Amino acid sequence: MKQKTLILILFVYLSTIFSLSANNEQTQNNNDSLLFELIKCKQDTNKVFLLLKIAKIYKEQGNSKDLEFAKQALSLSKEIAYKKGVAYSNYFFSRVFLNYDTDMSQEFIIKTLALAKASIKPRYIFL
Repeated sequence: MKQKTLILILFVYLSTIFSLSANNEQTQNNNDSLLFELIKCKQDTNKVFLLLKIAKIYKEQGNSKDLEFAKQALSLSKEIAYKKGVAYSNYFFSRVFLNYDTDMSQEFIIKTLALAKASIKPRYIFL
């Protein structure tokens, strides 16, 4: 009986390990495809959202490159005068800084709200 229980525990453990490894590999493949897409993308609003999507994935992985892509999104948004992109980029920064610099996070939230009120219809502002 003990041997069957031990085998079952070992099976569950190994299944979990392989499952996590497959998920990690799939996320990396998704990153690679998004980075390839980024190379082909024009300097427009779609690129802003693609940069923010990549930044979000890196943030979830704990990769410090998330800020690099968010900065690019913010810079491009300002360059093409895309207020909604600036607002989303600022919101991303507010979430990044929330855990270790609440004052900075608050500054980004205030900027985001100001932009949202000025450029987005009020019914779309959710906080």
